[in-house]
Amino acid sequence: MERVAVYKVFNNKNCISAFRQLITIVLVTACFVAIGYSDVKLGSKTNLEGKMETKITVNQLSLEFSVITPKIKYADELEVRAFFTNESKATMRVKTLFLDLPIILLKIRNDKGAPVLLGPPPLPPVDDGVIGRVDLTPGQSLRYLYYGINIFSGKMLQPGVYEIRFKYDNEYVQGEEWRGVIETDWIEFRIEK
Repeated sequence: MERVAVYKVFNNKNCISAFRQLITIVLVTACFVAIGYSDVKLGSKTNLEGKMETKITVNQLSLEFSVITPKIKYADELEVRAFFTNESKATMRVKTLFLDLPIILLKIRNDKGAPVLLGPPPLPPVDDGVIGRVDLTPGQSLRYLYYGINIFSGKMLQPGVYEIRFKYDNEYVQGEEWRGVIETDWIEFRIEK
């Protein structure tokens, strides 16, 4: 974890304000350390080659999440990608048991912030602690593609602006698995008439 030292000469007026800011920084940092997030980096949305992307790294596992089709006519045409990379210097075991279930991992909302209901959730696979694990060597990646037909199960959405985010939660680990929660920024996509 990066340590930051703050040196400044204070007069009486800004001493209280600076103290409050310092306490806020310390409390936020303590919260992340207490829940096990020693390394959290969040990237901003960018537009690369017509795609909308966001990147986040948590505990040395990075996720690049992108909307491949930001302008579509039907919800079934939506394509999104999740690209996980081991940023550490050691082999990392990643639980992939639920990573092919977009209905569990993706959250979508409309332009008013109301959640969009996705298709029915599947029956969860049995987790025996062995199946659905991948060992990633340093720098190695996993790629998952999710398609609108599997996300919305044929449901029609009205034309308009929507946002999508990815959330992967692996707090309950078995053995030496990667532990943490990766939740991206919202990324916009449009359904046009």
